[in-house]
Parts: sequence; structure tokens; C-alpha cells
Amino acid sequence: MFRLEKSQQAKVVVHETAKEVKVQAQNWQVSVNALDLQNNNILFDNFNMPVQKRGFDYGHLDIKGLNLKAQKFLYATD
Repeated sequence: MFRLEKSQQAKVVVHETAKEVKVQAQNWQVSVNALDLQNNNILFDNFNMPVQKRGFDYGHLDIKGLNLKAQKFLYATD
């Protein structure tokens, strides 16, 4: 479980980070040789971000029973 509580400073950081991400989000690369997750629960809440009523809410995740098996996974934006 990971929770970010509300704070004024965090609101500024989220706002400034969003500006930076728009500029820097061009060069993603991910590589995985082996990964095996079985029955994982992931709870993430960033209370500095509003809850989204539609679409995917990146600030509030509640994933249960996650199974993932990967070996040679590569992701690139090029």
C-alpha cells in the first residue's frame, strides 16, 4: 500500500511535475529479462490528485489478484 496524503507543497510538485512530464515523456525504455508476479494486490492513492470519474485514474489504483509473467519484455517509444 502506498498513500500520499494531501499537502499544499505536494500540489505544487504535482503541478510542476506535470509540466516537466510533457517535455520529458519522449524517451521511455523498459527491459525485463524475467518477472513472475502471482496474486499481488497493489493499492496506490495520491490524495493530492482528484479522483477521476471516467477513464483511467493514475492517481488512485486498487489492483487485486494481479498475475504477470514476463521474460524478455522491451518497451520503447522510438
